[in-house]
Amino acid sequence: MKFSRFLRVLIILKLSCVAFVTCASLSIGGASIMIIVCLSARRRLRGDLSEVFKIFKGFDNIKYTQFFTMSDTGLRGHKLKIYKPQVHLDIRKYFFSVRVIEEWNTLSVELINCNTVESFKKRIDCYFRNWGYT
Repeated sequence: MKFSRFLRVLIILKLSCVAFVTCASLSIGGASIMIIVCLSARRRLRGDLSEVFKIFKGFDNIKYTQFFTMSDTGLRGHKLKIYKPQVHLDIRKYFFSVRVIEEWNTLSVELINCNTVESFKKRIDCYFRNWGYT
């Protein structure tokens, strides 16, 4: 019975892609569920950032203006900063074009100036390790 509850929770987490979960209510496997969820959130973020990289560098056949508006405030950092619009609905907050902006704008110039997708992915993994993502 407890094991089937563990599987149900794991399936729900996998389907909903929840980033954080409280494990206090689970009797078994609480720590392993938290690790799985954190890895899932990191994998999703890594995929989102690499997709934005591909869009901006022209590896995908998509114009970046379809998703993003460039920030023109002359901020510090890299030249590909994205304007973050104010959203009023929760559903809009979780769209790809909104959820990735904050993380993308915090990336360093060295990450943004990579020439290939593979070098970007290697550097983003180092970035995650350095900043404490599990």
